[in-house]
Amino acid sequence: MKIKRLTAATAAITAAAILSTGLSQVAVAADQGTPARSAVVAADKPMTAAEEMDTADGAKLLAMLKVIDEMPASVEQQGEAAVQAYLDEHLAGEKRGVRGWWQTAKCAGSIAAAIGGGAVPIAKILKLKAFINKVGSVKEAAYLLIRVSKGEEKISELGATLGGLASVILGIDGIKKNCK
Repeated sequence: MKIKRLTAATAAITAAAILSTGLSQVAVAADQGTPARSAVVAADKPMTAAEEMDTADGAKLLAMLKVIDEMPASVEQQGEAAVQAYLDEHLAGEKRGVRGWWQTAKCAGSIAAAIGGGAVPIAKILKLKAFINKVGSVKEAAYLLIRVSKGEEKISELGATLGGLASVILGIDGIKKNCK
């Protein structure tokens, strides 16, 4: 039974990861050897959270959070296989991964990859859903996650519940590295 759950969780997370990495303008540009519009930023000035939200990676993060937020409780209660099927259905049809994406991923892309990638199990996806509900909107949740990971917002300033959820979601080195 544990192997089936692990397999289901891995498949669901893989489906989300495909979405999080496959649509990036930056990834496509890296693959084609051309500069991406969303990646053109002054070299000495890192993007703010608001600027990250306006990139293709920010849009992907919003789309992924929206799919997670709209997952019915009945799907969650049916277990990981149902969650996998839900994510497969709602994240299907997206353009698949492009080689070289990891070399050019920005902050929002790193968060999306961490949420959708193998780094976060289904239990954390459900905590992410709780974070979205506590914050009040998908857009605000994405914005706060980017702000916290960039150091523009302190986890302690979010309060115990939000801070705890954010730290569970964002406790990944890759995000911290890409969100300077």
